[in-house]
Amino acid sequence: MICARPQSSVAIADGISTKLVMPCLKMMPAKGFLWEPTGLRRWRLEICSTGQGISHCNEFFQILAESHFHGLISYQLEYGIAGFSKGSGIALSRDKVPTVMADIKENLDYIKTVIREAYEGAWQVLKE
Repeated sequence: MICARPQSSVAIADGISTKLVMPCLKMMPAKGFLWEPTGLRRWRLEICSTGQGISHCNEFFQILAESHFHGLISYQLEYGIAGFSKGSGIALSRDKVPTVMADIKENLDYIKTVIREAYEGAWQVLKE
């Protein structure tokens, strides 16, 4: 899952793991997520709107840019919007479609902005 890194992981925080697998990467999915408690010491991964969860997209895309990643970045709505869509992102009815599409556009705009900033920053570093 893209953008995910535990705060305590020095290897991922430094991008070492990502840089080691870079030559093999052809596609990255863009997703946000949260950990939801389900009981005593039990947690469940919950997909959420990109940029709204505990993901560190800015840092991860910066690592991708610095590593010269030019593969595909995939995005699809995989979470429900209460009262508007199922957990798979499918609208509950035709009149709910505009709200679901607006959420998709907001997520896509966020992802594009983060990618643009990361790659422009990496390009500036390379030019110097």
